[in-house]
Amino acid sequence: MTAHIKVATLNFSGINNSPFEYHDGTEVKKKLDEVFHRLLLEDKIYSGPDFLWKHGKVDMVFQKERYTPAYQVDAGVVRGKFLTLSEFSLIWDYEYQRHLNLFESSKDKPCTQENLDRTKLFDLLLYRTFITYVYGEFDETKLKDLDPKPYLAFNREMHSKSYLVNEKKMERVSHFVEEHSLDVMFVQEAGFEGWDNIVPTTHGIKRNNDSMIIYKKDVFRPDDNKGFEETYGTKLNLNNDSVHLLTKSHLLVSGHLTSKAHNVEQAAEMFEVLDSIMKDHPHLHIIIGIDANHYLGGREPFNIFPDTDKCITTSKQRTYLQLQYNKSNKLVQEVKDAILTNLKITKSRITDVQGKEATSSLLPNDNHPYDHLVVMCYLEIIVSGSPKKFLDLDPQLRSELSKKSQKDS
Repeated sequence: MTAHIKVATLNFSGINNSPFEYHDGTEVKKKLDEVFHRLLLEDKIYSGPDFLWKHGKVDMVFQKERYTPAYQVDAGVVRGKFLTLSEFSLIWDYEYQRHLNLFESSKDKPCTQENLDRTKLFDLLLYRTFITYVYGEFDETKLKDLDPKPYLAFNREMHSKSYLVNEKKMERVSHFVEEHSLDVMFVQEAGFEGWDNIVPTTHGIKRNNDSMIIYKKDVFRPDDNKGFEETYGTKLNLNNDSVHLLTKSHLLVSGHLTSKAHNVEQAAEMFEVLDSIMKDHPHLHIIIGIDANHYLGGREPFNIFPDTDKCITTSKQRTYLQLQYNKSNKLVQEVKDAILTNLKITKSRITDVQGKEATSSLLPNDNHPYDHLVVMCYLEIIVSGSPKKFLDLDPQLRSELSKKSQKDS
């Protein structure tokens, strides 16, 4: 007889930096982008054939401590009045000096004076963009005569988008697990606290770094196999950002490979490890949910979905309103995520977190607050008389399956 396991994988990430980093399909982001780029081209400070700012590391280090409307709702407004551009610049410098420790402790040491000068110019331009979007063209000498309430309301609305609130994103993952009766949900880039209080009580969690496995407790029971861990524990920590769960008859892995070019090499190393595991433990059912950051293609003896590079598991486009100018407005539609298994895949689909079929809509958005889609599969298991081939089910069901299998044979 046969049994099925229902599994899915999702990279939890969405907005890594500010709420203005990616297009979300709305006219607001599109218009903001147009205003920013027009001001950029009009201002001689920013123009020139060699113009480029590529300061993503500055953003990651300084981030929310930076004096900018990208992170602070009220940046540019003090005591109910707008700041002039020179006043804004002074406060920006003051906040930078106050948080020098962030730069000094950063291993990347990205902040040369040129980096910082460009970052400040970017934040000043962003400030001008928001004011222009809300009020139209303005005279800086009369800036303090404007009522800042519409500006603050606009920025507050932008900062309250669903894809910015991790707790709400976590709740939607939990609801997806419950609604679709998933036996396993593999999650990557999920390094946030609070998961234990959000996932259904029927499920357990195994985590390592930012990767996680949400598994149904009456189906998968962890096995403390010290010999297996000594041999394969470190090798299964793919890219030092993966987690695995071993049971008597299953190996579950939530994997996350690097976004750099050598992710293809990492995938090749992963398959070598899996080949060795199948040789040493031929009874194991291997199920992996992975963000490989590239299309894995076919690889015997494994079944992999998506099985064509025509599929899309991520669709995103950065705006001009972020510091990596070289990546602005480049549409990225790729297949990066996959379910990989030595079991038969009987059904498969790519959906959003609401369970709707995937489209080419830009991510993240209010309907799907992540920048990767969900990859979901049904996996078939042939239940035989060998105890090692049974699902790790509760004892009563396991006994019934055993009796039926013996009768059939």
